[in-house]
Amino acid sequence: MIRPAFELARAKPAYRNYIKAFGYYLTVSEDSAALKAAEQGGGGESGVALGQLLHQALPQLNTPVLKQRLDFAVRLCSSAIYAHARGPNAFRGKQADFFIKGLIDALVGLLTGPRSSGD
Repeated sequence: MIRPAFELARAKPAYRNYIKAFGYYLTVSEDSAALKAAEQGGGGESGVALGQLLHQALPQLNTPVLKQRLDFAVRLCSSAIYAHARGPNAFRGKQADFFIKGLIDALVGLLTGPRSSGD
């Protein structure tokens, strides 16, 4: 979900500028960040496939809950990668590896965590 954007930013300085602008835009969006990302291409075919795979992999989450979690995930990734892109030596070295591993761990927790009781 985030590794391709991270690797692209690591390889292309121009993409880092895109992340700084679009990451901020998604983070502060008043509408669904997941829908905003989809409107802007949202990963294209791979984004659609990812959504289908997540729906299959997370059967414990009904459609409204999955959509909410995906919105949270997009906002988390957007704000985190935006902040990372603004830092010195972004996308390089051990700091970058620590960042992406932590972000992936946070996404896994967000998407696979159990629903609160009483929902």
